[in-house]
Amino acid sequence: MRAACYAILRFVMFRTYSFVRDIDFDDLLERFFISAVLAILGIRIFLSLTNYPQLGGKGLHIAHMLWGGLLMLASTVLLLTFLNRSVKRFSAVLAGVGFGTFIDELGKFITSDNNYFFRPTVALIYIIFILLFLFFRALREHRAFSQTEYLSNSIELLRESTTHDLNVEDKHRLLYYLLHSDRSSHMTQMLEKLAVEIRAIPARHPGFFARIRSSMHSAYARFVLKPWFAKGVTVFFVLEALLNLLILLVAILLLRKGRFSAPALTELLGLDISDILSIVSSAVAGVLAILGAFAIRRSRLAAYELFRKAMLISIFFVQVFSFYHHQMHAFLGLIVNLLLLSALNSMIEDEKSLESS
Repeated sequence: MRAACYAILRFVMFRTYSFVRDIDFDDLLERFFISAVLAILGIRIFLSLTNYPQLGGKGLHIAHMLWGGLLMLASTVLLLTFLNRSVKRFSAVLAGVGFGTFIDELGKFITSDNNYFFRPTVALIYIIFILLFLFFRALREHRAFSQTEYLSNSIELLRESTTHDLNVEDKHRLLYYLLHSDRSSHMTQMLEKLAVEIRAIPARHPGFFARIRSSMHSAYARFVLKPWFAKGVTVFFVLEALLNLLILLVAILLLRKGRFSAPALTELLGLDISDILSIVSSAVAGVLAILGAFAIRRSRLAAYELFRKAMLISIFFVQVFSFYHHQMHAFLGLIVNLLLLSALNSMIEDEKSLESS
């Protein structure tokens, strides 16, 4: 899936010359994704607490899908009208909320009776978000920028200086972009001279998400040297693996009506296909986590990769079937797993940096 996304991206980017990427696009996509997930959670919780009220009357019902379309329209108008980078960040959040509000009513448009409560809807929404997550991640991991893109982004930074002074951090970024632009270009040389002469103001305080990322990297650098760190990571993922295997064991015991033995083939055939796939995927994720626990003494990086694979299987398979059966309660599991996956990705990057240093 990731390779396919990258192939499409390369075809679009390199067969046509009108698409130039924003170097900070991953931050904008992250804002969009998080806002969309939170929008669905907020809507479902609100509707559940208020007993699913309807806006309208006398035969009319104004579905909240329309409000989602309105928010996405507002985001588009802002992006087409204003140049400010702050507007782009706000528009990313607005578009995410709009998309989440829109896609929440998917059940109404895939059923003949416009059934908002159609049982597989939440699982389908989950799959849509997983595909978005994979696509965004593919864009982020294959982000080798061209000299033209570095030059274009440096011009964007200079344009921002027309509305407010560049701070030290932005000036360093500007010089970095120009350093990776075409050094033989007359425009690059002129912009570099201009950038050097610009007087920068003190760096602004980092934002909330930037502070969280910085704190995570600093904490990892401190904790990784502690003797208890590897044991703590191992215990955490082994406990999760044991929990997955416990679910598998309970399913087998229930299938055999309390008898501690393997189920017969006829009994297995009587299971729902989603139950079978849920059990198998839980077992695979558990085995990978246990293998990671054994590997952590040899190589933390190898262990983290195994833990990440276990987490991905849990997200892409176990959670899908959980959504089908438990509906919105499974969203909490999605949030926890995505947070754990983000932490693992950060730990893998930090570990690679430590090994290369």
